[in-house]
Amino acid sequence: MVRFLFASDSFKGTLTSREIHAILAQTLATLSPASSFEAVSVADGGEGTLEAFEDMGVCERIEVDALDALGRPIKASFIAIDDKVAIIESAQAAGLPQIEPELRNPLKATSFGLGEIIHQAVTRGFQTIYIGLGGTATNDAATGALSALGFRFTDAKGTALQGTGENLAHIARVDTTNVSPLVFKTRFRLLTDVTNPLLGAKGAQAVFAPQKGATPEMVQELEAGMAHFFSLTQKAFHAQNFAGAGAAGGMAFGFKTFLGADVTSGIQTVLELSHFEEKVKACDAIITGEGCVDGQTADGKVMSGILAFAKRLHKPVIAITGDKKPGYEALFHEGLTELVTLREIAGSSRKAMTEAKAIYAVAAERVLSDALQKFQK
Repeated sequence: MVRFLFASDSFKGTLTSREIHAILAQTLATLSPASSFEAVSVADGGEGTLEAFEDMGVCERIEVDALDALGRPIKASFIAIDDKVAIIESAQAAGLPQIEPELRNPLKATSFGLGEIIHQAVTRGFQTIYIGLGGTATNDAATGALSALGFRFTDAKGTALQGTGENLAHIARVDTTNVSPLVFKTRFRLLTDVTNPLLGAKGAQAVFAPQKGATPEMVQELEAGMAHFFSLTQKAFHAQNFAGAGAAGGMAFGFKTFLGADVTSGIQTVLELSHFEEKVKACDAIITGEGCVDGQTADGKVMSGILAFAKRLHKPVIAITGDKKPGYEALFHEGLTELVTLREIAGSSRKAMTEAKAIYAVAAERVLSDALQKFQK
């Protein structure tokens, strides 16, 4: 009998962690009824973060009204761990998957809806609020979300500006008069999977804005606007361009600068709270994965955290991913044993995405069959 630990991140917009684990569980039951498994939903602050925390145990999902990144009404939610701690996922209201591909534009997108969710959590009395950063359509340095909390960003004439990427270049003053004291009394902890700075070749605009629909010309405009906003806040609020400031289109920068938020590793926080080390000790092998692995995967993302535990405890790790890109080879130095991609099985990226469940089932059967044979030798 072999005991597996299933701990896959979601494949953004295609498969959730729960769906992936269900396929693995069904496949294992067919191949080896005597074998067992434990499934742990994992996330690094992006899509699937609420699901990961929810799967840890008793908590309450609270439904709220909010706006998406284009200002359209949506139903969103956050999680209450208890009456003092709440978990919010930025992608709930500022998520890229919510926006149709032809409408994606980080110059126009706003995080205002995320601020509405945060405001509701604050007014309900939560004293510590975790905010998962990732999977957003915005590049507004959280000015939209902060506006919903009472911050007022104005131009040189004193006109209030909407919190969007294109308006960063026009902000001349930040007024905190209307911010509730409750906001400043709340402890905010940001969960993020990236170490990118705010500006430069590895900054929010250059690296992430193109993924959100930005053309090269838009990237230049966003970079100029963010540089202006950074200079303004550096003088008025002693802001710093720290590692990770570029997360979620500069949200980490905005929340740290104006709310005094702490920045912490999303995957490490999720793994610690789920007692992941004990689960690794109890298993024979781990099956993990995420939508795509590349050179950044080993730097703070889900698989990097899992590999660190597995390597220390000498457990084999098999990854099933949607695709792989240059730089993924570094994962084998971190302890990865085997890597299978849906694209390679499907023959194309398009088929891997449109028939994800079926293709993943094929991958699961291949991986589990091989693993069971190795352990039976």
